[in-house]
Formats: sequence, C-alpha cells, structure tokens
Amino acid sequence: MVDEALRVPGVDAVYAAGDAAVARTARGHAVPMGCKSALPMGAYAGEAAATKLLGGSASPLAYRAAAYCLSLGRHDGILQAMTRDDEPSWLAARGRLGAFVKERIVRYTVWALERARIAAQVRAAAPRAIPATTVRS
Repeated sequence: MVDEALRVPGVDAVYAAGDAAVARTARGHAVPMGCKSALPMGAYAGEAAATKLLGGSASPLAYRAAAYCLSLGRHDGILQAMTRDDEPSWLAARGRLGAFVKERIVRYTVWALERARIAAQVRAAAPRAIPATTVRS
C-alpha cells in the first residue's frame, strides 16, 4: 500500500510504482496492475521524488483508465471503454475485434517506447556545446 504520492508508509524517502504498489485513484478505486498503469505510475514516482528533493511537495497521483483490455488467447478478447467516473460504459469490442484492437494497442506501446529509447540515446550521444567562457585563446 502507498500514499497518494506513491510513498511507502513509514519510509518517507521510498516510492513504489507499478505492480509493486497498491495505489488508489482519487475516487478510491484500486489502480489496476499492468503496463498501462505501471508506465504512468513510474513517471509520476520519479517526478514526485525529484519534487521532494527540490523541497516541494507532489500533488496526488491522478490516474484514470480510458479502457480495459483483456486477451483470451490470440483470437478472442475484450476492450471495455470506461466512463469519466471509472465505470464500464456501453462501448466495448469483443471477440476477434477485441483481440485485434488490444494487439494494436500493445504494438503501438512497444513502438512508442522504442522510439523514446532511441531518442534518449541520440540525445545522450549528441556533442555538447562548449560555453564561450571556457574557450581560451
């Protein structure tokens, strides 16, 4: 269990995210386990820790699921849209269509993460400009 800033109770300097954390939404619902919540929770925990190191205080975690996906093998699944109140809506894709949509979501997520990793490597490898004040003649 973690607090609203993903801190481990009793250990103020330790943050937990993803499947290692049992967090609650602002409405009191449990944040679901899985990559769709772990990625934003990890980003939030990093920002919350940095904010604390700089002397600030983090706002509570704001998490809301737009939809839930479930695979039932390669050819069957469900994608259930959610309302703004975190309740299931009438909109859902089931069967082969549900499995197809979920597969596309997973493939897009992997593609986006790979692009972010490549961009980070390019930024890290880019030559740094030397400030004019350090150049000697």
